[in-house]
Amino acid sequence: MNVLYLYPIDEAHLALLHAQLDPGVAVFVPPTFLNADGALVGEGPAGLQGAEDQVALADVMVANWADPAVLAQAARLQTFIIPYAGVPARLREPLARFPAVRVYNCHFNAVSVAEHAWALALAVAKRLVECDQALRRGDWSPRYDGQRSVSIRGKTAGIVGYGAIGQAIAEMAQAWGLRVQAVRRQPGPQDPAYVRDMGGLTDMLAQSDLIFVCLPLTDDTRGIIGREAFQAMKPEAVLVNVARGPVVDEAALYDALHQGRILGAGIDTWYAYPRTPAERAHTMPSRLPFGELPNAVLSPHRAAIVTEIEDQRIYALADMLNRLARSDDLPGAVDLARGY
Repeated sequence: MNVLYLYPIDEAHLALLHAQLDPGVAVFVPPTFLNADGALVGEGPAGLQGAEDQVALADVMVANWADPAVLAQAARLQTFIIPYAGVPARLREPLARFPAVRVYNCHFNAVSVAEHAWALALAVAKRLVECDQALRRGDWSPRYDGQRSVSIRGKTAGIVGYGAIGQAIAEMAQAWGLRVQAVRRQPGPQDPAYVRDMGGLTDMLAQSDLIFVCLPLTDDTRGIIGREAFQAMKPEAVLVNVARGPVVDEAALYDALHQGRILGAGIDTWYAYPRTPAERAHTMPSRLPFGELPNAVLSPHRAAIVTEIEDQRIYALADMLNRLARSDDLPGAVDLARGY
């Protein structure tokens, strides 16, 4: 099985990938992508310079870009792997032109994102950021001001989106001694009894103390956590968003926090991002002043950014490629019409 790897990788991780693969799996990385700095380096047909002949031989492509002209030359292509979670809009249209090609995400970062989600939840529930900032000024008032932290043991965790990340959050919730409820678009026979379809969202929000949003961003999920959803939540609820910013309505979230409609929120995914390296030091994540809210903990979309990130990606990709080579079932193909 021939794999055309069109995503930045360094020599050490390429060697690690080769070491994990079955003998029948051959991986070719064009020079543009080897030791490249940044995920967008080489993106587009120009990145194939010196490797054009490999396109026609590829059974599998690993890439975060798709060009119809390139895909049309890939006569043997059966599988396209996006090396992270989610399907950017710029990939959906070109890939949809080739319905015979199965598209998969690589969910290597599910546990890291789940850990970060719990860090945000606990930071809000325990007022960690607020107390840290005060004590750095010598201010001990959070100890005496009457606003206590929240205990989570025995409470209910509600998970909006029960994919790989949601399942990892649920496992951790049970280890913490919480009850778990979850909703997903289409529960399967393998799902626990606590998983319902999206029709149970409002009821789940009303019963949950900690709410984790893990849905992909699609036309159906955009703004799904809006004003009505916040009205259904308990006043002491903590919301954590590790999905995509617009899954949670921006203004509704700000108002719920500003008005004290919920206890607080931990936010890792946002509504505005820097477009260039120069903008990284001065781009506000929202048109609304979330940074002024004491009950919001802000994180710059870094839940998956851990020391082991590339090792995790390589091990997950190797497992996927070996399963494909062995003709094992590889569940979870992306539905491009739905966006996940």
